[in-house]
Amino acid sequence: MLKALLVLALANSLQTVAQGSYMALRTPRELAKCIVLWRRAVPVGVLSALGSACWFAAFAMTDVALVRGFGQIEILFTLAVGHFYLKERTKRGEIGGLLLVGGGVALIAVAGMG
Repeated sequence: MLKALLVLALANSLQTVAQGSYMALRTPRELAKCIVLWRRAVPVGVLSALGSACWFAAFAMTDVALVRGFGQIEILFTLAVGHFYLKERTKRGEIGGLLLVGGGVALIAVAGMG
């Protein structure tokens, strides 16, 4: 378990460096906004890291295909946090995508029961 958490910490760190580098090169103003508004983003980052830890546990407990498919519900939570907590506007295309993801997750859940 300790090795898995170490790999998770390394992966999250690499993702942060990669995304930060990309933003520094492509959208430095947005990166500056992120740095200024870090207090608003911390809860989302913490929940994301906890979610990744749960992925590791789930992969160890059941079939990877079920975990990957059912795990798409994470998208619903991500957009909900963006909408309700960060006050982002949800676009019509995103709502359509949410409905498709939700339907797919429901089908996986029903198939897993049988």
